[in-house]
Amino acid sequence: MASRHEKHPEVNLVDVFENILKREGLNNSFLKKSCCKLFRILSRERLELFPDCIPVLKEMDRNGYPLALVSNAQKIFTSNEIRMLGLGQFFRYKVFSSQYGFGKPDQRLFLIAWGLLDVSPQNSIYIGDNLYNDVTSAKKIGMTSVILNRTPKKIVLGFEPDYNASDLWDAREWIKKR
Repeated sequence: MASRHEKHPEVNLVDVFENILKREGLNNSFLKKSCCKLFRILSRERLELFPDCIPVLKEMDRNGYPLALVSNAQKIFTSNEIRMLGLGQFFRYKVFSSQYGFGKPDQRLFLIAWGLLDVSPQNSIYIGDNLYNDVTSAKKIGMTSVILNRTPKKIVLGFEPDYNASDLWDAREWIKKR
């Protein structure tokens, strides 16, 4: 990671496990992917959606909003989890930090998503749950930001979102009014 000279570096676990396995004389593609998935299974306590997630995404999809997912996540297991949870159908594109070697708040992840969706920052709204990673990135590049604040946290000066939503229904209503 240090050799990449990124301000917000991201590691790709597939590469990490590949290097470990090679060191042990095990150069096997299936094994490195299996190690990543096992790592995720053992490190995850639970995986479930909030009840508002699917209904709001269905409505946004019906209303023609082009959606992309921009996440500080490992593609190797997150893409399967998205599919397993039934979320994949709603997002035209999925941009994972592990694919690029840098993570949010680096704005390049958003630039990649805009390019894929063919939209501009001024015509985009980012919904996130992390004031630093999500709100600062969006604001710096002229994008509207909504913080999903399910357990109300104090908004820190300098990280003010355009809207503070209590859940996805609340965010959706605010977006519809805009």
